[in-house]
Amino acid sequence: MDPASLASSVACFLAPFLPELLGKGAAAIGRGAKQTWEKVEILWQVLRERIEQKEAANEACNDVADSPEDREAIAAMALQLRKLLEGSEQLRGEVTRLLAEAEAAAQSEGVKQVVRGDRNIQVGGNVTGSKLSTGDRK
Repeated sequence: MDPASLASSVACFLAPFLPELLGKGAAAIGRGAKQTWEKVEILWQVLRERIEQKEAANEACNDVADSPEDREAIAAMALQLRKLLEGSEQLRGEVTRLLAEAEAAAQSEGVKQVVRGDRNIQVGGNVTGSKLSTGDRK
């Protein structure tokens, strides 16, 4: 997966968990989904140190933790994650694997993510090589 797509997927996936991960309140996803939380915490541990070392990335993640449904905050977080992921092929590989594991755990435990707004795409699985459209194509 390219860095931009991976970063966007990670930001969207982590957004409902960030309030609790950053100690700012309860997550939108309850702790009942134990496997999901374990995978999310592992993914966060891999990213956290790098994020904390970069002021803009740290601020973007804190903004998402403050407002997990704010699309602009999530986009800013995705941009910062993309910059981190572009710098390390090894990190991209590890994050890709961990995200897939977290998504699989969420799916198996019935964790549902809600998509709000226009022109959004929610994917459960792999769409590598697919052409996705949000409309306006003729």
